[in-house]
Amino acid sequence: MRKKSASVVVLASLGLALVFGSACGTDATGVEACREIENARCDRAVECQIPLTTPPPATDPTESCRRFYLDACLHGLQSAKDPNPAEKNGCVDAVKTGTCETVRFPEKAPACAFLIPPDAPPPDAASDVAADRSEPPPPAPQPDGSTK
Repeated sequence: MRKKSASVVVLASLGLALVFGSACGTDATGVEACREIENARCDRAVECQIPLTTPPPATDPTESCRRFYLDACLHGLQSAKDPNPAEKNGCVDAVKTGTCETVRFPEKAPACAFLIPPDAPPPDAASDVAADRSEPPPPAPQPDGSTK
């Protein structure tokens, strides 16, 4: 009887592990590249007058922004392209040293062209939409209640 109970417990445990273990997988592409690019954007956001304050972050706005993208980037890049190190570093450098326009819209920078999803409109069409706005889009909500 004891042997049968142990077998049932082991089989039930394996079944649960398969169900819950497979539910946690991800096929996200470019997670680390996303984090590095977004961290560079967070670092320049205040300088470029990109609001990080609605609602007010619990701590430093730049650190709140970085914390948000730590999780948000788990979805990977929308382009589904995992850039090689040279491409990623080129994009990060473009964000770090480029204009505030590059910080707001990194996909417009030639070094960050890999950010554009394959079925997205060309960057010029996106700039027409952006030009219609009087200010940048509102910050995205963060897990701690603050925004990016």
